[in-house]
Amino acid sequence: MVNNGTLTVSNRTLSGNNAGSGGGIINFNSGTLMVANSTFSGNRATFGGGIDNAGDVLTVVNITFSGNSAANSGGGIYNNSGSTLIVNNSTLSAGSATNGGGRDGLGLASQLQGQTEPRV
Repeated sequence: MVNNGTLTVSNRTLSGNNAGSGGGIINFNSGTLMVANSTFSGNRATFGGGIDNAGDVLTVVNITFSGNSAANSGGGIYNNSGSTLIVNNSTLSAGSATNGGGRDGLGLASQLQGQTEPRV
């Protein structure tokens, strides 16, 4: 799924998808994405197995990210430099990636000043 505008996704399961960026969803340009009460599982991408946030704002509420993988960064979520990420009451587990995949069980990589580091 691709968003470059304003999109709300709720009560959905996104699973078994493959993409270059954002196996489940890519949010880019000035996109504002809200995802609630949903599950991302078994998705794969180079960046952001579950979601790649290269947009303006990504908000996730009551989301389960499980078993997503990224060849590079962010098994569950990859948050690009300059993008805002808000996570509430969500679970990131069993993700894998070179940077910020399953390491410490986070599944999250956030790019800060040109470097990719996992953040809580």
